[in-house]
Amino acid sequence: GLLAESIGDYHTGLGNLDKALNYYEKMNRVFYSLQVINPDELDVQNSLAISYSKLGSIHRKLGDLDIALGFFEKYFELEKSLYESHPMNIEIANNLAISYSKLGSTYSSLGNLEKALEYFEEYYSLEKHLNESYPQSMNFTNNLAISYSKLGSIYTKLGNLEGALECYEIYNTIAKSLHQAYPSNVEFSNNLAISYSKLGAAFSYLGKLDLTLHYYEKYKSIKEELFDRNPQNIEFKNGLAISYSKLGSTHKKLGNLEKAINYFKKYHVVEKSLHESYPKNIEFQNGLAISCIYLSSCFEEKDLSKALNYLKQAEDLYDRLVELAPQYQAFQQNRDWVKDKIKGRESC
Repeated sequence: GLLAESIGDYHTGLGNLDKALNYYEKMNRVFYSLQVINPDELDVQNSLAISYSKLGSIHRKLGDLDIALGFFEKYFELEKSLYESHPMNIEIANNLAISYSKLGSTYSSLGNLEKALEYFEEYYSLEKHLNESYPQSMNFTNNLAISYSKLGSIYTKLGNLEGALECYEIYNTIAKSLHQAYPSNVEFSNNLAISYSKLGAAFSYLGKLDLTLHYYEKYKSIKEELFDRNPQNIEFKNGLAISYSKLGSTHKKLGNLEKAINYFKKYHVVEKSLHESYPKNIEFQNGLAISCIYLSSCFEEKDLSKALNYLKQAEDLYDRLVELAPQYQAFQQNRDWVKDKIKGRESC
């Protein structure tokens, strides 16, 4: 079971989602069988719970939100039961916290922001308790930082921009301290990069574009370094692509159209490469669609036919995304927006 988990994690890192799913299903079958034989064995029950989490994460990447939610609910129910039986076991407490986070993220994608907020608040509350109980644990400190990031994201979607900024500033402060204490830790470096991205987004919403540009430059700098050090890591490659997107959007708002186009072209090239290499990963397909929308917006004034061509590429990508992952509210909304935009352009 543990070998299947390790191989599944390896394939997840490489973006081989079908292979990862196959090994996580094997992991789940092994620990489910062991749990039937030894229902009181704590390690077996915890490993079974983790297998549900792994399966949920893969189905989420594949666009199967309902299936993912089902696995995350099983993960949560089992960890909750284990926590009630073993309240002093910190690994179980942390796994329960993570299950709240998984449920929160899934409900956010489904468009149920109130439910997402409820789960993220539970995640934050439990991680805060763990951090206060074990202040020397860098992992609990890191998880507390991430809980602030999750709360900030939901506050942003709910329109509470000041609350989001406050959460992101705390996230950044903790992430920065962890990075300074453990500069070779890749996860902490990545979290610091993400915290800069979140701050950039918050200041963009508030109309403070100089600060937005400042933080997005910091985000890109760390993402470049991470990708240079880990060229096989597709998440770092995608993160670098997203940094190009953020900088392109900011330069466009600042009126630097040529810089914006250059960044959007870089974004488009990387997302196209990722989508072609991993066609079942909906995140990369969505990224490619967004890059087409951004490029279209830059050519609206200077080349209408090119702008329309990019929009039609985005329309095709979103038609397929909605078919693949109909539960994702954002894909439906983006497709409707693109179709309306095309109608408007074709009627000009």
